[in-house]
Amino acid sequence: MLELFDFQEKAALKIVQKYEKYLRQQIIIKKGNEETPVPFIQILDALTGSGKTVILAKTIGEISKLNPENPIIL
Repeated sequence: MLELFDFQEKAALKIVQKYEKYLRQQIIIKKGNEETPVPFIQILDALTGSGKTVILAKTIGEISKLNPENPIIL
């Protein structure tokens, strides 16, 4: 298994914490009788070679433990 650097672990943890907050306080847009949930969107921007792929892999692994539904990853 690949070991992440501290800054990579912190970045993944920060995204997971944002997702946990989103789960507790989902935003719902109401228009008439219709309710539409606003999806969780997170953008990760970092220098080439900084480990964005491993950060996102760690993040997705942790997020998938929080929610019984599989996340949609693009």
